[in-house]
Amino acid sequence: MNDAVLRPALLALCLARIGESNKDSSLTQEGVKRYGRALHQTQIALRNPRRIQSDELIAACKLLAIYEMFQGPFDETASSQGPNWLSHMFGVSKVVEIRGPDQCVAGRSHRLFIDTRLNGIIAAISIRRPNYLSSEIWATEPWRRTEKDLKEELHDIMAKLPPLLECFDIANRHPHAAGRQRQHLLVADRCWDMDQLLQQWCHSVVSKFSAPLPSAIQMQTDSVSIQSCRDQPRYFRVDDYIEAYMLMLYWTTCLLTYSTLQLNYAKLHAESPSLVPERLPDRTRVQQYAISIASSVEYFIHPDMGILGPQFLSFPMGTALFFFELVDEPKKAVYGHRLVSAVRQIDQLGLPIGDFLTSMLTHRLTTAGPTLKGENSCQQRAQKLSWLDSGAKPLQKTATCT
Repeated sequence: MNDAVLRPALLALCLARIGESNKDSSLTQEGVKRYGRALHQTQIALRNPRRIQSDELIAACKLLAIYEMFQGPFDETASSQGPNWLSHMFGVSKVVEIRGPDQCVAGRSHRLFIDTRLNGIIAAISIRRPNYLSSEIWATEPWRRTEKDLKEELHDIMAKLPPLLECFDIANRHPHAAGRQRQHLLVADRCWDMDQLLQQWCHSVVSKFSAPLPSAIQMQTDSVSIQSCRDQPRYFRVDDYIEAYMLMLYWTTCLLTYSTLQLNYAKLHAESPSLVPERLPDRTRVQQYAISIASSVEYFIHPDMGILGPQFLSFPMGTALFFFELVDEPKKAVYGHRLVSAVRQIDQLGLPIGDFLTSMLTHRLTTAGPTLKGENSCQQRAQKLSWLDSGAKPLQKTATCT
């Protein structure tokens, strides 16, 4: 492995992890040096028309993102980890987008695209702004020769979240009452479209997991509304970490979709009460999804999983923590504490993800929070997070919604 970008990125991560595991600061410091070298080489490669489309550059950006998640550079505050992780994900997205969907159809290029797609979607959700992955061609062309599985179908649904969140933010910022009303009605329509897709996806899951399987994680069927679910056992069990992660992402997508629906109707009700339904379906009760996530995190915390479990958990846990930070939920103390305890458990395994999650949470509170709960309230929450005081700066957003 002689690639000028990939080699130092891999060495940085390996040295950092070995140094952390063995409490060897010299190895950790050497990892920091290699990380800096990898960043420099990445910048050079991104300016080179030939190298920017290399598989090695994509792999290196992913490794640098993992480094940020669990290590973070020593010469910066912990609050930089979230924005730095986003920067690496934007780098991966740029490389893949330049290739074009027709170059991600088969072979190693297709596998690399599949491997990077979810984090690209998560990055777009985090800044509440769509990227190329939300376009139809990127949801179809790379699978021209391959059939999608349930996991990829769920990612298709998740890719619709960034434009939904952006549209909601634009509705809130609209200066005129008539314009706000139109935008909020558009947001409601998009939420119900998401609702239909989530129900269809859950129907497919129920069909696949119709018989209980021995494992610790459970999918609560009262979290969805399809009638066929009502006739099934209350819990559906899975015995595979990938399938378990898929269900965590489903709950996270439901949490984001239905919280947007609820908030959107609350905003609309303040100005046009007659346009808001008197009652919403039980499946739109947001807290059940945050509770499901909090109840399942321990399934992924095991030394044998290495960094894979915490990587799986970071987005669902971060979203649930975001929910519990913003709402006055009666069960917040129990389940919020369970999430924080899980973060500490992971930290004790030598995988310090707490700083990263807090950085991302602070970033989300300072960007989305003012739209959802009021600027003063969310600035105060962002400044006094109980497990770390951090202050990531918000990213800029665009202002179009069609």
